[in-house]
Amino acid sequence: MKTIALRKKIIDKIENSDTQVLQVVLNILSLYNDGEGNSAMTDNQKMELDKRATLLEKGLIKKRSFKSVNKSIEDRLKSI
Repeated sequence: MKTIALRKKIIDKIENSDTQVLQVVLNILSLYNDGEGNSAMTDNQKMELDKRATLLEKGLIKKRSFKSVNKSIEDRLKSI
């Protein structure tokens, strides 16, 4: 999804949110940004996220639930 579309969806959600949700969003954005609008992530981290997002959109990688990943780890540990 493009940045403009994401921004619009977020703004639509924010307009209908209560104070607690808005405070959480503000806290997350404050942690993410260094105060000057710069990301706390390195350029390499941003490139990796963009690469993975593109692969996900193209169907070349898939998402897995936390529960599914945990089960796989437990199964591997049992076989050791």
